[in-house]
Amino acid sequence: MKHLTLFSLFIALLGTVWGAEIVKGPYTEDAEQKSAIVKFVATETTPAWLEYGPVGKCNQLMAISAPSRIHRFVLHGLTPNTQFCYKVQNFIYSGTQNS
Repeated sequence: MKHLTLFSLFIALLGTVWGAEIVKGPYTEDAEQKSAIVKFVATETTPAWLEYGPVGKCNQLMAISAPSRIHRFVLHGLTPNTQFCYKVQNFIYSGTQNS
């Protein structure tokens, strides 16, 4: 019985986390020559991560955010006049965007 209860709790928590969807974004804000901000909003509180880099190498660098509904990543050290791509992920969504 104890295993069934733990399993039920696990499934309930898993459903909550997997139920998270991105409802706004991802989008960039305050893009400058060497920095930019990437934001998105999810339906549930989840940790998230962002991978970014020059186009074609979008997974060169990574940033992780604490559990939240509103995620904000500040990217520093970007190379001027270079097109970058990024990919945001939480527990059920992933998307790639070029900037």
